[in-house]
Amino acid sequence: MSLMPMDKMMDAANEKDIQERERRIDADKRVKNIGVDFPVSAFPVRMQEFINGYCDVYGSSPDHYGLTLLTVAGAVIGNACWVEERNNTHPPLLYSIIVDYSSAGKSPIMKTCLSPIWKIEKEMRHKHADLLRSLKDQDDDSKDKMPPPKEMILGDFTIESVYQSLYANPRGVLVFRHELNGWLGSMGRYNSGSEEEFYLETWDGSTQKISRKKSPIPIFIDRPFIPILGGTQPDVIQKFANGSKMGNGFLARFLVSWPEVSLKADHHNKCPDPSHMEYWEGIIRKLRGLPVDQKDAEDEFSDFTVNPHFISLDTKAQAAYTKFFNRNAELIRKSDDETERSIRGKFESYLLRIALILEMIEWVDGFKSAPTLDDVYMLKISETSVKNAERLVNYFEHTALKVVNRVANPAEALPADQHNWYKNLPNDRIFTRAEALRLAKRAGVKPRTMARLLSNEKLFIRKGQGLYETKWLIYDTEK
Repeated sequence: MSLMPMDKMMDAANEKDIQERERRIDADKRVKNIGVDFPVSAFPVRMQEFINGYCDVYGSSPDHYGLTLLTVAGAVIGNACWVEERNNTHPPLLYSIIVDYSSAGKSPIMKTCLSPIWKIEKEMRHKHADLLRSLKDQDDDSKDKMPPPKEMILGDFTIESVYQSLYANPRGVLVFRHELNGWLGSMGRYNSGSEEEFYLETWDGSTQKISRKKSPIPIFIDRPFIPILGGTQPDVIQKFANGSKMGNGFLARFLVSWPEVSLKADHHNKCPDPSHMEYWEGIIRKLRGLPVDQKDAEDEFSDFTVNPHFISLDTKAQAAYTKFFNRNAELIRKSDDETERSIRGKFESYLLRIALILEMIEWVDGFKSAPTLDDVYMLKISETSVKNAERLVNYFEHTALKVVNRVANPAEALPADQHNWYKNLPNDRIFTRAEALRLAKRAGVKPRTMARLLSNEKLFIRKGQGLYETKWLIYDTEK
């Protein structure tokens, strides 16, 4: 009985390995979405109809609508209501990034979801203009004490104007930029580092003491409420991790909508059902009408005060949250990656914030007008809201780790066909150029493109003539 030579045994094993990798490539090419699907069914039924209705018409991603709607609703609730759990408080404040390619429709989606806020702010502007006109016509000193305008959205601004707006709007204001790259680029323009620290600290509503050059008297901003919403492209997501942003928790504070597949739809003559926007505007107006326990500053020597109504979890909701918290704590204990631990830690608060937003959207929909303070006192967060928030958190956990991988791993930035090819290359042994070519053909990667990639020292280690080793491991996120 003759034995097969060792080199032939290895060739046979490698051949079997390559056949299995070819099978995986074919399977991956048949999968429409290799990541985690956005859980539209986690939203109240009428909001599901809104999301699906607009997606059906414009072919947009439900991921983007979902995150934008949550962020806007939380911004409108503002300092009216927070969550309280074990004496810890959590504002309905979200830092949100809409990630997609140019021309994917990010701005129209955000514009649609923000339209009721713009309408309300325009109404407030008209009222403020009437007030200024009446003061201007008076002969006394009242015209020298003209109040600042009420705002709900900040667009082009400096950090000093953010302070002023928060001081004039204790309920909170939403930072909105179509492209958040400009907002990031402006950080540190006047005072290096202080602006980034401001957003790190205000994420949980921590009181801010602001010292200003033009005034010897510092101002105190009690419970600063300043959520963030804007878009960016996959190719520039790196900016959210530049400098100390990866290590100091800045990146970990952002929720990300980032669909695995983004295809521009053809034009047609359908329009969204007007009832969807009527519903959404009704929700926003009722949330805006929630009572807020606040007292404006009397003059430049005093500060405003604002005291949210704290909403607790009912018994079943508390049990569901405890179960989530303990599972999450176990994942944090097992992880040896500081960024991953930071991200998972933030979701303990984000689950409660999202649960509050979902609960209040569903709750106010049952009122003909804004609920009263007595109604608010009766409200508790339900088990359903906690479990639906957990489903959304699972999606946002996936996209957050996807951002981290994109930032740290250059292979994650490859186009879909090249990414599929790289993922299925042997990562536990040296492979030959012939093996790589065979897998490239299967994945639809041209030989010339493959040759260029193999010569990229950021992706591969050349081990000899025609021999290579991958530098990075791509995790298969299909669950």
